[in-house]
Amino acid sequence: MAAVRKPAAAPSPVHGAHSLRSATRSSSIRDMGAAKAEANPLVAVLKEYHESKGLDDPFKDLYTGGGLGGALNIIEPAYNLYALMRLPQENSILAQCIDAMATNVDGHGHMLYYVGPEGKETTPSARKEKAKLAQLLDYPNEDYTFGELRNRLRRDYETLGFFTMETPRDKKKQIVGLNHLPAHTMRRTARDTQTTRVTMTLPRGEQESVTVDKRFCRFVQMIGNRKVFFKEFGDPRTIDPNTGLVNNSLSLEDSATEVIFYSRYTPGLPYGVPRWFNQLPAIMGGRQAELTNLDFFKENAIPAMVLLVSGGLVTEESITAIENSFRNARGRKSMNRVAIVEVGGDVSTASESGAIPVPRVELKPLQGDRQGDALFANYENANEEKIRSSFRLPPIFLGKSTDYTFATARTSYEIAEGQVFRPERKLFDDMINRLVLSTYNPVFWQFRSMPPRLAAREDIIRAVNVFERVGALTPNVAIQMANEFFDLEITPVGEFWGDYPFALVQTLAQTGQLDPEKMGELGKLFLPPVDTSDDPGGNPNDAGGRPSGVGNGEGSGNGAAPARPKRARGQALMNEASIGVATLRKLLEDVRETQTADF
Repeated sequence: MAAVRKPAAAPSPVHGAHSLRSATRSSSIRDMGAAKAEANPLVAVLKEYHESKGLDDPFKDLYTGGGLGGALNIIEPAYNLYALMRLPQENSILAQCIDAMATNVDGHGHMLYYVGPEGKETTPSARKEKAKLAQLLDYPNEDYTFGELRNRLRRDYETLGFFTMETPRDKKKQIVGLNHLPAHTMRRTARDTQTTRVTMTLPRGEQESVTVDKRFCRFVQMIGNRKVFFKEFGDPRTIDPNTGLVNNSLSLEDSATEVIFYSRYTPGLPYGVPRWFNQLPAIMGGRQAELTNLDFFKENAIPAMVLLVSGGLVTEESITAIENSFRNARGRKSMNRVAIVEVGGDVSTASESGAIPVPRVELKPLQGDRQGDALFANYENANEEKIRSSFRLPPIFLGKSTDYTFATARTSYEIAEGQVFRPERKLFDDMINRLVLSTYNPVFWQFRSMPPRLAAREDIIRAVNVFERVGALTPNVAIQMANEFFDLEITPVGEFWGDYPFALVQTLAQTGQLDPEKMGELGKLFLPPVDTSDDPGGNPNDAGGRPSGVGNGEGSGNGAAPARPKRARGQALMNEASIGVATLRKLLEDVRETQTADF
């Protein structure tokens, strides 16, 4: 658990989705949420659970009589966050669903996508802007990467229904860090009774300035007995992190930082709820079923067999011998062991002549009466289906099916990608672009989450053939494909011809319009050394095919062949450039042949 962070930057008016929300809600939302919570039987079930586990809320004394007063009254969640946080650890399927969401939504990386004017991607302004944005995303804080930050935020969101992210700024009012604040340690206050005027710039085609009146709230983090206040994203005021009150005398370093509060919207509830909350009975019932099975196997109440004696009595010595025989008999030596049971007749059943009936002894196995498998198996399977359906995940994402083919697995992935993962990525991307990166006023670049690679190898090979045929396969496109599908880090060609089709580049070289010396990069990427065997005076180590003695101060009257023309050198090199397409295709073919299928 992260320690309480010391606020490090002061905020300013900002552009963002939060500033567009309605500002008419007041502290009455607390009463509304409390009323809905009382009427919700699921909340009562969760309350009984957290009371039985002793999961007390450290904020409980601040919700009612011990509140901070006025607009700083802390709003109580409709459910115990510590109880929700514990449930994934006690259910056999809920944790896997959360893992699947974190991996497939946020686990494929990100990129900065060019959205600026055409042809300006490599200008100094575009490069500078990209470097600035990449610096924030590559190093969001001093402790962990942006990928780890996303993973933590996603787990909070899927477990509790919301996440909180600290966004400190510098003196330029730009966000300079991103920090995960554990959601279970955060609470929000009621909104201010007074409005605060905020001026924002909205990127609606041309930059448009809008002035709105907003009622902001605060956020409180408590770890142990220490409280630290944060302010809502976009609040331009200087807030004291110790009291939550406005204090204009504080310096930039000592004022409260902003928090982005991102919740799964639930009408009437200020914190939102996780998507699986309506499956709470199935989650808790599944846990009880598993514990019941565990107790059954531990106790094993039904014996393996029973000795029935009628018309007689078994001596104490025989009873002890039988128990020892069944409890201690182990291994091969017990295979032919004989248990001798001594049974005496019952004197009380003697006839008038004094004859005692012969007792009857029967050994009855009880294996058939023992439970052969776990109890509630169907109930548990049904509960798992309910929980998984709340995430809308196919079974393959949880390792629940072994009868998938490649076609059915791909179809399941495409459905989940289109219906679940991609929309979640889009919401997260919008939040980063509208709130975080907007403080840099970007013109050329946008943040985008990377999707998974769903293209089959055959599709890639067909795409290469089509790209080559229609003239869309350029050196940089080939490099990009090689980097993406083979996890390489080949540097793109910086010359203008790097974005020209191979056929056009070859034509330019044939007409002598390209400098072969600047095409060495392409040769390093895909091509073998230039073949100079057709040049009798050529130096095999000289890419220009220059004969010995030329250009080194020696005369040319020694019978050496004249220097190879520039056009010929370009022709030789571009003959090899055409090999680049075939080389890429060969790499793809090798992958298809040497790697086993995924399914």
